[in-house]
Amino acid sequence: MFSRLDYIDAARNACDQFLALTASLPDPDVPLTVNPALSVCECVSQVSRTPSWLLALATDARSWSGDPEDMPTNGVGGIDTIRARHVGACVDQLRTDLDILLDTVKNMSAQVACAVLSDGSKVRSDAALGILIGELLIRGHDIARTLRLPWSIPPDSVPLVARGRHQVLPRWLDTEACSGHTATYEIRLRGTDERYLYEFTDGKLAVNPGEPRPVDAHMRIDPVTALLMSYNRYSPTRAVLTGRAVAWGPRPWLLRSMPAKFRTQATP
Repeated sequence: MFSRLDYIDAARNACDQFLALTASLPDPDVPLTVNPALSVCECVSQVSRTPSWLLALATDARSWSGDPEDMPTNGVGGIDTIRARHVGACVDQLRTDLDILLDTVKNMSAQVACAVLSDGSKVRSDAALGILIGELLIRGHDIARTLRLPWSIPPDSVPLVARGRHQVLPRWLDTEACSGHTATYEIRLRGTDERYLYEFTDGKLAVNPGEPRPVDAHMRIDPVTALLMSYNRYSPTRAVLTGRAVAWGPRPWLLRSMPAKFRTQATP
């Protein structure tokens, strides 16, 4: 079990890493390799608005359906392109808003506040930092890959991202890709005790169900590769072929299409 401070520390470290990357970008107007519809500076602008968005959820200032399309880092419709070109202002906003968000979460009572989604389900504010950590690490990866700059993902942060995403993951399904799909997947992170079950039943998803069906496909995978795979930045087939993962079970081939069951931005 991870504590509130674990999430706060990981979010701080991920933000510091992102700020260091974006402090002096050589060409902020270049399109992202992973999503050419978005420039590097527009990506920075999206990320900079995420802490204030999470803070609004945590303090009931706004609501969220849980749909990833409504997150600041998805889509291009909400981008102020003029402001996005001022990367320095975006970086300053990210730093300031993150400080406020982390201070708010840190000083919450023992009963952590929850954001209430439109269907009445709840998202813990501390674990929701896992969603932010994932956005910082993945968008930093996208920018660094585009500009051919160094970037690293701390393996210890991956379980925090996974647990944060699990709160909303059933709402991130691609309904067309999942239509009629029934199967149970087990993902184990190498070097950790983390084990996750994803049970699809006729296109609906349950994460870590109490009484799961027998597993159809198992995978033991390097944590960093698992994070990239979960955001559709690395294919399961490539992970197995490069030795970063091992797959087995009655139907291991199902893992090839598992990432495509979820809505993410364009694959590389």
